[in-house]
Amino acid sequence: MTEITAIVIPADIEQPLRQERIGSVDLPAYQALVGGSIQAIELFRPEASMYINEEGKLLQILNGQGLATGVPDRGPGRFGRGSRR
Repeated sequence: MTEITAIVIPADIEQPLRQERIGSVDLPAYQALVGGSIQAIELFRPEASMYINEEGKLLQILNGQGLATGVPDRGPGRFGRGSRR
């Protein structure tokens, strides 16, 4: 399994950004980082994918509940689209 380095952006602004190595197709790892079901957001500059908690607004995660809401991913695989250059 290919591993990628995820940049974890916590919802709690008091928590620092961090990097974690996860499998590029390890859905449970992505879900664990965001605290539930994932929703993908495609970024173009830089070219990457960002994963957030699909129910984040409903769960008020964006209001600083301490769970990760963003996991940008530049690696290859089913969840990360990787570089297209």
